[in-house]
Amino acid sequence: MTTLPPVLTPDYYADFHCLGAECEDNCCVGWTITVDRDTYDAYQNHPNPELAPLFRRSVRKNPAYEEPPPREYGILQLTEEKRCPFLDESQLCRIHKALGESALPDVCAMFPRVVNSFGDKAEYALTLACPEVVRVALLRPEPIRFVMGEQSSELIRRNSVTRRFPPSGNLPADQMLVWSELRFFSIEVLQRRGVSVNTRLALLGLFAEHIDREMGRKGFRDMGALRLVIDEYSQALEVAETVEAQLLQSGPNQRFKLYVIGGILSGSLANGAKPRLAECLVDALDTFHGGGQALQDDAIVARYEAAYRDYYKPFFAEREYILENYLVSEAFRRLFPIVGASAMEAYRELVCNYAIVRFMLVGMAGKHGGVTDALVVKLIRAFTEKASHDREYIPKLLQRLREENSQSLTHMLWLLREHDE
Repeated sequence: MTTLPPVLTPDYYADFHCLGAECEDNCCVGWTITVDRDTYDAYQNHPNPELAPLFRRSVRKNPAYEEPPPREYGILQLTEEKRCPFLDESQLCRIHKALGESALPDVCAMFPRVVNSFGDKAEYALTLACPEVVRVALLRPEPIRFVMGEQSSELIRRNSVTRRFPPSGNLPADQMLVWSELRFFSIEVLQRRGVSVNTRLALLGLFAEHIDREMGRKGFRDMGALRLVIDEYSQALEVAETVEAQLLQSGPNQRFKLYVIGGILSGSLANGAKPRLAECLVDALDTFHGGGQALQDDAIVARYEAAYRDYYKPFFAEREYILENYLVSEAFRRLFPIVGASAMEAYRELVCNYAIVRFMLVGMAGKHGGVTDALVVKLIRAFTEKASHDREYIPKLLQRLREENSQSLTHMLWLLREHDE
């Protein structure tokens, strides 16, 4: 028997189990579920008397392409309510029940699991677009650790990789080691307890800027220079409390924060928002705008600061680990900071998403008179689904920052700072 090489996973990966019909959510509502060519052909010719009519009626050639590629050859035609036609009365999958997991499309079989490739090694992550993953990954006070686990023969068979580094070819082992050190030092920064999450993000931003500065030097070839950057910020991390005191000398810019995040909420985030995210948006904006009243900027800032002070801050004073675990889970899943146009672009994406989550939680806290674990789970699940599955969301987010000339580290820190942080 061939022994499969181990795979790197967060330590909560093995703790996740799908709740099935007991789950409060339905993970595939509104999704575009693609089907590869082999699965498409198998569905069209399947003899199962119950499923065959459904397959012929509900599995279509992908209309997004004149000649669809093999991996996205077909789609499942959703009902008018944007629900999968293969769900039964108990909201369980008829395909899975009758034919087993191997007969499912890749999207359905893998969710919420994510397979990444780092060099010649596989990594398994879990997306926070599932409420049970949010509970398992974020509501634990212990720092997330990374462990070696067993590969799944089913995931290997499907060969569906979300992110790959390097994008093509191979890099020497010594270079891959430095890239790995960049990734896991970033996670070490995010897990530096004793200072606020905002301070950790500020240090991470300085680190990302320095990485880009080194790599932007003409003729950059020396990976050792990046290791020196890690060494420099490792020393800064040891005196993070001093760094925090220096950062606190720069004040917040609440008007900028409300303007930028408010624009994102009413624009790219609200566009096509599914019911749960729409509920969160309505709750948050109702707090800030007073049920549709035309308030002046100062009044909106005052409402935001009151909700933050009275409801958000007391809850997270003892639960900042939830925010830490959110950032660490996202950083690992996204191969932060090495996948993307630059380290700073990956940083902007991470910070903007985090700032949006915080902003909306403040608004939802004002609406509900407090924060609960259930509200945290509802928002992060709904927001992650939008941010991860809407291909236009991130490009539009970064484009807005460019249009507003708001891409600098200072602008990112303004999205994070509060008066008492």
